[in-house]
Amino acid sequence: MTLKYGGMRGWLVTGLIVAGLGCAEKAPEKKIGYVDNGVILTEFDLAVKARNELQAATQQMQIDITKLETELKTLQERFVNQGRGLPVAQQIQLRDQVAAKEQEYIQFVQQANQRASQLEAEKMQPVLDALNKHVEAYGKQNGYYMILGTTGNGNIVYADSTANITTPVMEYMRQQR
Repeated sequence: MTLKYGGMRGWLVTGLIVAGLGCAEKAPEKKIGYVDNGVILTEFDLAVKARNELQAATQQMQIDITKLETELKTLQERFVNQGRGLPVAQQIQLRDQVAAKEQEYIQFVQQANQRASQLEAEKMQPVLDALNKHVEAYGKQNGYYMILGTTGNGNIVYADSTANITTPVMEYMRQQR
């Protein structure tokens, strides 16, 4: 048996399909936006707190480095200015003191840099976790398909300014606190 498409029944079915398509809900439009990470990390209260704590810790490290540096320079100047007038045994002793202080200084600076990097990671990871959580929640609430982060270093070469959602995301994050 061959079915024929046509006649009144064919037009009725076609009309119902077209009418159904016209009445179907339109899928919500998915949006893409970006946030300026520099702005957020400057203004986000958790980031400000973490930066202040990090700065306090590194200031003490810098004070200790400066103290060691001053001690080293004093020993070096003493060696240069007084070393030739000293007996050979004292010259060797002073030279060894300078070398030991140089080693102490170098090791301390390396350890301080490592500690500063470790502290930065410890302080900033919770900030980044909270930031990501807030941006994700904002995106879901506001129908975003994707939210990118920009640092100003060219990872987004061009985007229309309407795609910049930094301000509304910051407002959202402030309301969540």
